[in-house]
Amino acid sequence: MFLTIPCLSFSQNNTDVSLFEKKEPSTQLTEVFSESGDMYLTLGHHGPAIENEYFALRMFFDKKAAIDVYSKSRPGLELKATGWYPTPEQQANGWGGDHYHVGDTVGLGGIRLWDGEKAIPLNPVSRRYGRVVKEGSVSFFEIRSECVPYKGSEIDILVRVTVFSSVRNAKVEAFALSDQEVQFATGLNYREG
Repeated sequence: MFLTIPCLSFSQNNTDVSLFEKKEPSTQLTEVFSESGDMYLTLGHHGPAIENEYFALRMFFDKKAAIDVYSKSRPGLELKATGWYPTPEQQANGWGGDHYHVGDTVGLGGIRLWDGEKAIPLNPVSRRYGRVVKEGSVSFFEIRSECVPYKGSEIDILVRVTVFSSVRNAKVEAFALSDQEVQFATGLNYREG
């Protein structure tokens, strides 16, 4: 006689989201909205952020709308404790940090529009909306830039960035919320050697 016992296994969600205003760092938000499209100085870590146990990503909530990386030297969730900027003591104890410099670039996997000759930033806008979501075994953020000038008209662009539990990669998706054909450009890293 054989006895079969069904065993259901659910993996733990080793991801997290972070979105808060600097004036209220203990209050986590799920969404933000700005008619100017710029909350860079208002939001903690300058925009919505997500992480898994290996790295974190944020998107600047301003004219750059660039994606930045928080590197980790050991597995674990850190943003709630560091707010993207670990103390010297935390770093001395093996915590990660903001070692990637975006500058004037689109960042790692950031999105721009392409007009056939040059990259067009997701700016100016009439409104910018952001949200963070943690569900299942993923976390993601979305930023929707509305009324972005492009080829003689205005279009809405949605960028979604997703991290997964126990995986050392992320997914960046860009959607044009219009009937107009749109070309996208992105940022790639190249390091000598």
